[in-house]
Amino acid sequence: MNNIQALNAALTPEIWKTVSLNLLTKMLSEFMYEEIIKPDVIDDKEDIVTYQLNLPDGLGYRFTAKLRVFDSYRVDPKSIYRGENDEWTPATNPFQFALDIHETVGMTGETTAHLLKELTNTLIADAHIYQRKQSKNVDLLNLNYAELEGEMEGHPWITFNKGRIGFGYDDYLEHAPESKQPIQMTWLAIAREQSSYNGVTDLEYERLIEEELSPEAVARFSGLLQERGLEPAKYYFMPVHDWQWKNIVVPIFGEAVALQLIVYLGKSEDLYLPQQSIRTFVNTSHSQKRHVKLPLSILNTLVYRGLPNERTQIAPKVTEYIKSIHANDPFLSEECRMILPGEVASLNYNHNYYKQLSSAPYQYKEMLGCLWRESVLSYTDPDERPVTLASLVHLDADGYPLIFKLVEVSGLTLEDWLDRLFNTVLPPLLHYLYQYGTVFSPHGENTILVLKNNIPSR
Repeated sequence: MNNIQALNAALTPEIWKTVSLNLLTKMLSEFMYEEIIKPDVIDDKEDIVTYQLNLPDGLGYRFTAKLRVFDSYRVDPKSIYRGENDEWTPATNPFQFALDIHETVGMTGETTAHLLKELTNTLIADAHIYQRKQSKNVDLLNLNYAELEGEMEGHPWITFNKGRIGFGYDDYLEHAPESKQPIQMTWLAIAREQSSYNGVTDLEYERLIEEELSPEAVARFSGLLQERGLEPAKYYFMPVHDWQWKNIVVPIFGEAVALQLIVYLGKSEDLYLPQQSIRTFVNTSHSQKRHVKLPLSILNTLVYRGLPNERTQIAPKVTEYIKSIHANDPFLSEECRMILPGEVASLNYNHNYYKQLSSAPYQYKEMLGCLWRESVLSYTDPDERPVTLASLVHLDADGYPLIFKLVEVSGLTLEDWLDRLFNTVLPPLLHYLYQYGTVFSPHGENTILVLKNNIPSR
C-alpha cells in the first residue's frame, strides 16, 4: 500500500468522527482529573453523575461520567453535548472543545495553536491505528515481545500522545512504532577526539562492536574510511536514526561532516523494530542482542526525544550500581528473580559549538549519541514470555482488553490473576525503595511483565 492509499484508507469521515469522539471523551476525562476544567454537577444518580461545563458567550458542554478510583473519571462518549445559547447538539469535535475552553483555562492563543497541531497529529495516528484494527485480525496472545509493542497506542492519559512534531506523513508511515516497519540500522563513523565511549566493566568498545556488527560490516565500514584516507582506529562506529541523520546531523553538524569528523557508512544487516518510545529499537534478527536507543529530535508528549549528553555518558555506571544491589540481595535476585535490562554501553558526540554554549536550549545538547540496552530475552527462560506492562489494558478491535484474554487462557480467576500480578510487580519495587531508597519510574512502557503459562511470573 502506497502513502496515498494508506491515507485514503485511514482518513475517512466515519473513522475521523470515531477517533475524534474518542479523543474528546479522553480530554474531558483527563482535564477533569487534572482539574483543568471544573464542571458543575447537575444530576447525581447512584454512581453516574451528569456534569455541565459553563463557558462564556453562552457556550457549554454537558455529559455523564462515572467516578473511578484515584479520583479519575470515565465519561460516556454518547452523552457528550455542546450547548450554544441553550441549543444542545451531540459533540464529537476535540478541536472545537480546545478553542471553546482555551481562554477560560488560561491558554494563550500561541499555546492553543500548538496544541491543535499536536492533537491533529495524534488523531491522524489514531485513524491509522483504528483502520488497521478493523481490517486485520491480530492474535495478541501469540505476538512476540517486539510485535506486541507495535500494537500499543500511546500514553493512556496524555491527550496529545502522538504529537510527534517534526515528522511528516512519510516519516510517520516509516518510523512510527504502530507502522511496524522493520529497518536496517544506519551507521556513522564519529571521530574519537570529539566523542566519548562508556561501558560497564568488561565491555570495551571493541567487544561491543564485535557483538553488534558482523565481521563483514566492520570490514566494509573500515574500508570506506580507508578509501577516504582516514584511519579507522581514530573513529567509533555508531548507529543513527535515519530521520536524525537527514534532519539534524546534516543540517546542524554540517561542518563536522565536511571535516570528516562524522562519516556516513551505510547500513548493517540486522533488522530492527521501534518500541513505543519511537527512539528505542529491538533487534528482530537476533532477539537476544541489545536494544539500541537513539536520539530523535521530534517533540512528543512535552519534550524533544534526544539523548542528554551527561545522562548518556553516566548510564553504564548507573546500571552497574543498580545491578550491584540486585546481585547482593537474595530477595531481589533469587526470590523475586527480578530482571534489570541495563544500559550497558553508550557513545556520545559533542557538538563543537553547542557544548561551549551553556545557555543553549536542552535539545541542542542531546542530538547525537547512542545507548545499548540489554534485551530482556537474554534473561528469560524458553517457557517465559515478556510483554510490556502497558499491553494489559490494550483493547482489541472489539474493545476487549488483553488482560481478559490472558486470564481466560491461564486457568485462574480474575481475582487470582490480579493477585499474582500485584505480588509480582510490587515487592521488588517496594524493596528497592524501602531498603535502599532507590526510586524507579515504573510506567507501563518501561516495565516488562514476564508471563509463564499466561500468568505473571516475574
